[in-house]
Amino acid sequence: MRIVKFIIIILMFTSLISCAHPPFYSAKEINSIIVDGETGRPLEGVVVVAQWIYQVGIGCSGDAPYRLKILEAVTDKEGRFTIPGWGSRLRYPFHYLDDRDPRLSIFKSGYLCKELSNKKESNTYLRISDWDGKIISLWKAQSEERYWEDVGDFQDSIEWGYTNWKKIKQAVFAIERERKNKPDKYRLSGLPDDARKILFKE
Repeated sequence: MRIVKFIIIILMFTSLISCAHPPFYSAKEINSIIVDGETGRPLEGVVVVAQWIYQVGIGCSGDAPYRLKILEAVTDKEGRFTIPGWGSRLRYPFHYLDDRDPRLSIFKSGYLCKELSNKKESNTYLRISDWDGKIISLWKAQSEERYWEDVGDFQDSIEWGYTNWKKIKQAVFAIERERKNKPDKYRLSGLPDDARKILFKE
Protein backbone atom coordinates (compact mmCIF):
# COMPACT_ATOMS: atom_id res chain seq x y z
CA MET A 1 0.00 0.00 0.00
CA ARG A 2 2.80 2.39 0.86
CA ILE A 3 4.51 1.64 -2.43
CA VAL A 4 1.34 2.44 -4.34
CA LYS A 5 0.94 5.75 -2.51
CA PHE A 6 4.57 6.60 -3.20
CA ILE A 7 4.13 5.90 -6.92
CA ILE A 8 0.99 8.04 -7.04
CA ILE A 9 2.78 10.95 -5.33
CA ILE A 10 5.69 10.71 -7.77
CA LEU A 11 3.34 10.67 -10.77
CA MET A 12 1.44 13.69 -9.44
CA PHE A 13 4.68 15.56 -8.82
CA THR A 14 6.08 14.86 -12.29
CA SER A 15 2.76 15.86 -13.86
CA LEU A 16 2.93 19.22 -12.10
CA ILE A 17 6.48 19.72 -13.38
CA SER A 18 5.39 18.92 -16.94
CA CYS A 19 2.44 21.30 -16.74
CA ALA A 20 4.68 24.11 -15.54
CA HIS A 21 6.75 24.07 -18.76
CA PRO A 22 5.69 24.33 -22.41
CA PRO A 23 5.70 21.15 -24.50
CA PHE A 24 7.70 22.85 -27.27
CA TYR A 25 10.39 25.52 -27.48
CA SER A 26 11.45 27.94 -30.22
CA ALA A 27 13.70 31.00 -30.38
CA LYS A 28 13.66 34.41 -32.04
CA GLU A 29 16.57 35.57 -34.18
CA ILE A 30 19.21 37.66 -32.37
CA ASN A 31 20.80 40.68 -34.06
CA SER A 32 23.29 42.80 -32.13
CA ILE A 33 26.42 44.93 -32.50
CA ILE A 34 29.64 44.51 -30.52
CA VAL A 35 31.94 47.50 -29.96
CA ASP A 36 35.13 48.41 -28.15
CA GLY A 37 34.09 49.64 -24.70
CA GLU A 38 36.65 52.46 -24.72
CA THR A 39 36.46 53.80 -28.28
CA GLY A 40 32.96 52.70 -29.27
CA ARG A 41 34.31 51.36 -32.55
CA PRO A 42 32.79 48.17 -34.01
CA LEU A 43 34.77 44.99 -33.40
CA GLU A 44 35.21 42.53 -36.23
CA GLY A 45 35.90 38.83 -35.70
CA VAL A 46 34.20 38.48 -32.32
CA VAL A 47 32.93 34.93 -31.71
CA VAL A 48 29.46 34.68 -30.17
CA VAL A 49 28.10 31.34 -28.95
CA ALA A 50 24.39 31.17 -28.14
CA GLN A 51 23.12 28.33 -25.96
CA TRP A 52 19.71 27.12 -24.88
CA ILE A 53 20.52 24.82 -21.96
CA TYR A 54 18.34 22.10 -20.53
CA GLN A 55 17.95 21.79 -16.80
CA VAL A 56 17.29 18.24 -15.68
CA GLY A 57 14.29 17.33 -13.53
CA ILE A 58 13.47 14.32 -11.41
CA GLY A 59 14.68 10.92 -12.52
CA CYS A 60 17.46 12.16 -14.80
CA SER A 61 21.15 12.77 -14.41
CA GLY A 62 24.19 13.69 -16.48
CA ASP A 63 27.79 14.80 -16.35
CA ALA A 64 27.03 18.13 -17.98
CA PRO A 65 23.98 20.20 -18.96
CA TYR A 66 22.43 19.13 -22.27
CA ARG A 67 22.03 21.76 -24.97
CA LEU A 68 18.69 21.86 -26.70
CA LYS A 69 20.36 24.16 -29.21
CA ILE A 70 23.81 25.71 -29.63
CA LEU A 71 24.70 28.14 -32.42
CA GLU A 72 27.55 30.51 -33.15
CA ALA A 73 28.23 33.64 -35.19
CA VAL A 74 31.18 35.95 -35.93
CA THR A 75 30.89 39.73 -36.17
CA ASP A 76 31.48 41.49 -39.47
CA LYS A 77 33.48 44.69 -40.01
CA GLU A 78 30.57 46.71 -38.63
CA GLY A 79 30.50 44.63 -35.45
CA ARG A 80 27.19 43.02 -36.36
CA PHE A 81 26.26 39.41 -35.78
CA THR A 82 23.15 37.32 -36.28
CA ILE A 83 22.13 34.19 -34.44
CA PRO A 84 19.33 32.61 -36.48
CA GLY A 85 16.01 31.78 -34.90
CA TRP A 86 14.76 28.23 -34.83
CA GLY A 87 11.37 26.54 -34.91
CA SER A 88 9.49 24.24 -32.59
CA ARG A 89 11.56 21.67 -30.75
CA LEU A 90 9.85 19.10 -28.59
CA ARG A 91 10.77 19.36 -24.92
CA TYR A 92 12.36 16.21 -23.54
CA PRO A 93 10.51 14.57 -20.64
CA PHE A 94 11.77 15.81 -17.25
CA HIS A 95 13.84 18.51 -18.99
CA TYR A 96 13.19 22.25 -19.24
CA LEU A 97 15.11 25.26 -20.48
CA ASP A 98 16.93 27.53 -18.08
CA ASP A 99 14.68 30.48 -17.18
CA ARG A 100 17.19 33.05 -18.44
CA ASP A 101 18.13 31.47 -21.78
CA PRO A 102 19.51 32.08 -24.29
CA ARG A 103 23.00 32.41 -22.85
CA LEU A 104 25.51 34.35 -24.96
CA SER A 105 29.22 33.61 -24.50
CA ILE A 106 31.43 36.17 -26.27
CA PHE A 107 35.14 35.96 -27.12
CA LYS A 108 37.72 38.11 -28.91
CA SER A 109 41.46 37.83 -28.56
CA GLY A 110 42.89 40.51 -26.28
CA TYR A 111 39.55 41.38 -24.72
CA LEU A 112 37.81 40.22 -21.58
CA CYS A 113 35.22 37.58 -22.38
CA LYS A 114 31.59 38.26 -21.64
CA GLU A 115 28.68 36.03 -20.71
CA LEU A 116 25.16 37.40 -21.03
CA SER A 117 21.77 35.98 -20.09
CA ASN A 118 18.30 37.46 -19.83
CA LYS A 119 17.82 39.62 -16.76
CA LYS A 120 14.28 38.42 -16.02
CA GLU A 121 13.18 34.83 -15.68
CA SER A 122 10.87 33.48 -18.35
CA ASN A 123 9.13 30.17 -18.92
CA THR A 124 7.65 30.90 -22.33
CA TYR A 125 7.48 28.80 -25.47
CA LEU A 126 9.24 31.47 -27.57
CA ARG A 127 12.68 32.42 -26.24
CA ILE A 128 13.75 36.01 -26.90
CA SER A 129 17.14 37.44 -25.96
CA ASP A 130 17.29 40.70 -23.99
CA TRP A 131 20.31 41.56 -26.13
CA ASP A 132 18.53 41.49 -29.47
CA GLY A 133 18.94 44.90 -31.10
CA LYS A 134 21.36 46.08 -28.39
CA ILE A 135 24.97 47.29 -28.47
CA ILE A 136 27.35 45.10 -26.47
CA SER A 137 30.66 46.51 -25.24
CA LEU A 138 33.87 44.56 -24.76
CA TRP A 139 36.85 45.85 -22.81
CA LYS A 140 40.51 45.13 -23.38
CA ALA A 141 42.19 43.01 -20.74
CA GLN A 142 44.41 45.08 -18.44
CA SER A 143 46.43 42.20 -17.02
CA GLU A 144 47.78 38.95 -18.42
CA GLU A 145 46.54 36.90 -15.49
CA ARG A 146 42.98 38.22 -15.76
CA TYR A 147 42.96 37.65 -19.51
CA TRP A 148 43.90 33.96 -19.35
CA GLU A 149 41.51 33.42 -16.48
CA ASP A 150 38.76 34.83 -18.71
CA VAL A 151 39.70 32.59 -21.63
CA GLY A 152 39.38 29.61 -19.29
CA ASP A 153 35.99 30.91 -18.15
CA PHE A 154 34.89 31.09 -21.79
CA GLN A 155 35.84 27.44 -22.23
CA ASP A 156 33.83 26.55 -19.12
CA SER A 157 30.80 28.51 -20.31
CA ILE A 158 30.50 26.38 -23.43
CA GLU A 159 31.28 23.16 -21.51
CA TRP A 160 34.53 22.50 -23.37
CA GLY A 161 34.79 18.76 -23.92
CA TYR A 162 31.03 18.14 -23.62
CA THR A 163 29.55 20.51 -26.18
CA ASN A 164 29.21 19.30 -29.75
CA TRP A 165 32.31 21.06 -31.09
CA LYS A 166 31.16 20.57 -34.70
CA LYS A 167 28.54 23.26 -34.11
CA ILE A 168 31.00 25.83 -32.75
CA LYS A 169 34.03 25.50 -35.03
CA GLN A 170 34.80 29.24 -35.00
CA ALA A 171 34.99 29.21 -31.20
CA VAL A 172 37.22 26.13 -31.34
CA PHE A 173 39.63 27.73 -33.82
CA ALA A 174 39.74 30.96 -31.80
CA ILE A 175 40.60 29.18 -28.55
CA GLU A 176 43.16 26.93 -30.21
CA ARG A 177 44.95 29.98 -31.61
CA GLU A 178 45.11 31.40 -28.09
CA ARG A 179 46.43 28.10 -26.70
CA LYS A 180 49.43 28.28 -29.03
CA ASN A 181 50.37 31.74 -27.75
CA LYS A 182 49.68 31.38 -24.05
CA PRO A 183 52.49 31.45 -21.45
CA ASP A 184 53.30 28.03 -19.99
CA LYS A 185 52.18 29.01 -16.48
CA TYR A 186 48.54 29.26 -17.60
CA ARG A 187 46.44 26.22 -18.39
CA LEU A 188 43.66 25.79 -20.90
CA SER A 189 41.77 22.59 -21.57
CA GLY A 190 42.64 20.83 -24.82
CA LEU A 191 40.30 19.48 -27.45
CA PRO A 192 39.19 15.86 -27.58
CA ASP A 193 41.50 13.84 -29.85
CA ASP A 194 38.81 13.20 -32.48
CA ALA A 195 38.09 16.91 -32.80
CA ARG A 196 41.77 17.78 -33.13
CA LYS A 197 42.32 15.19 -35.85
CA ILE A 198 39.37 16.40 -37.90
CA LEU A 199 39.81 20.15 -37.46
CA PHE A 200 43.59 20.37 -37.54
CA LYS A 201 44.43 17.14 -39.39
CA GLU A 202 46.90 16.11 -36.70
